Amino acid sequence: MKTSYHQEGGFNLVKLALKGGKPVRTKPFPKWPIFDKKELAALKKVLESGVWGIRGLCQKEFEEK
Repeated sequence: MKTSYHQEGGFNLVKLALKGGKPVRTKPFPKWPIFDKKELAALKKVLESGVWGIRGLCQKEFEEK
């Protein structure tokens, strides 16, 4: 059971969805992170370079953005 407080009427016990109560969400969460082919290609380029930190391929561009 979950206790929720109502300003006008005090406390109310709510059955959790896990225990057969009403779910808060009826649809799945959207896929995350959201990216496109351009971002995937940029990430692949950096990963394959092997230089991910300071002085990496895209450091200057990233700092400017």
